[in-house]
Amino acid sequence: MRDYKINIMFAYQTVSILKLFTMDDSKKRILDIAMYLFLQKTYKEVSIQEISDKVGMTKGAFYYHFKSKEQLFLEIVNQFSARTQVNFDKIKAKSLFEFYHGYFKGLADNQNRSKDIIGTDQNYYFLTFDALKIFPDFRKKMWEYEQTELKAWIKAIADAKKNGEIKSGMSDKQIAEFFIYTGDGVGMRNILQSKSLDTKNKILKLWNSFYSELKV
Repeated sequence: MRDYKINIMFAYQTVSILKLFTMDDSKKRILDIAMYLFLQKTYKEVSIQEISDKVGMTKGAFYYHFKSKEQLFLEIVNQFSARTQVNFDKIKAKSLFEFYHGYFKGLADNQNRSKDIIGTDQNYYFLTFDALKIFPDFRKKMWEYEQTELKAWIKAIADAKKNGEIKSGMSDKQIAEFFIYTGDGVGMRNILQSKSLDTKNKILKLWNSFYSELKV
């Protein structure tokens, strides 16, 4: 009798674990396919029905994992931000030259990891614009990341001045903003001109030219 109870408990635990794995796999599949769809279209253009059809599940099964399309989109936006933002703690640089090349490599690595779903630079910006309109808190998160980014640049520039690597009448903040804003500007201009090719090389070329003007 005791062995029978143990077997029943083991079977119950096994079924529970399998259900958990199935649930996790289904949720991941929803997230992966929905992320792809949201990057190809706008938030409004993607429907729960389309997501469910692409995943191969009923709308009822979708609602088991997510209460709404908005909740799903928020989770995707958070995951996507984590994938695309540079981790400045990982940039080990002894000079401004090494810093901005390390920063650039971080951006390129992030995009390469997400290349299959992002598609083009336009997709990234469109998803970000949708998130800013729908989630007020996302704007705050973007601002916090931008402040972290600005501080990292300012520190690298201040160290470069102190070490005699560069010299300029511009303030550390002005130099940092020039690097950051030229990168953002090239990306936005390419969107307006419907160009997505060679964006990163164009940014790096501008940064190298600016660095040459600063270098002692």
